[in-house]
Amino acid sequence: MRIAQLTDPHIVRDGELLHGYIDSGKRLRNAFSVIDNMKPRVDVILLTGDLVEQPDDAAYMALQDILNERQSPVFLIPGNHDDRSLMHAKFSSTGMYPCTKDRAQYDLDDYAVRLIALDSVWQGNELPEFDEDRADWLANTLSKQPNKPTLLFIHHPPFHTGIAFVDLAPSDWYRHLSRVISQHDQVKLVLCGHAHTTMSGQIAGVPVYVAPSSAFQLSGFLGVDEAPTLIDEAGPVTIHYWTGNQFVTSPYLPVQGAGQTRLDRIAGVSWDELKQAMKGDLA
Repeated sequence: MRIAQLTDPHIVRDGELLHGYIDSGKRLRNAFSVIDNMKPRVDVILLTGDLVEQPDDAAYMALQDILNERQSPVFLIPGNHDDRSLMHAKFSSTGMYPCTKDRAQYDLDDYAVRLIALDSVWQGNELPEFDEDRADWLANTLSKQPNKPTLLFIHHPPFHTGIAFVDLAPSDWYRHLSRVISQHDQVKLVLCGHAHTTMSGQIAGVPVYVAPSSAFQLSGFLGVDEAPTLIDEAGPVTIHYWTGNQFVTSPYLPVQGAGQTRLDRIAGVSWDELKQAMKGDLA
């Protein structure tokens, strides 16, 4: 199973630019174009929050126009820049946000790996929360299929990152999430965004992967309490590949004219011959 992750697109109204100079809509379209041209096609695309910059009808309509062009299934979760009620109004009927108006969490059982969307938004500020109610829902949901490998996706990174703006909330905000995960060993990976950079960590012994933003990156020194610097650069699409017993995660870096620089063509032999040569005496 192949999962593409995009995060933090920060879409603005049509005709506007993010921060006055970033075309976040174009960058998200470019990222989706990369995904659409992958072979084989991905099974699902997860968009892990901060879908818009300012949550209003116009921004979500601009996002919807982009999402309607997609070839692969897309699923959404809110970030701290989003409004869950507006997301439900705009996307619940599309299948991209299949949750109730009162709970921004849901699960997807139609794939080789079970996908569970979690809500870490604390409405009214940018800090995360994951209270006992959300944790109880997760525990109950996980208990229904204890033997199926499961991936969780949530907006805020649930570990101490060392980046000041990411760690503004006390580290106990994810204690209920950690408790639930520690009791369910079918959870194999947790995906998130928010940090606008690539990071990895863990929660309750489970790997956590933080994907870069499709709109712009933030450079923050680990262990230094200072404001991050905005980097005007789109992050690559992240691919999470389920091998059958574990996830392998990698940025996807498309190369123009890659067919001409493939190693077998450079070597002037077939791929099978090159593999045999690489094996040497073990061939």
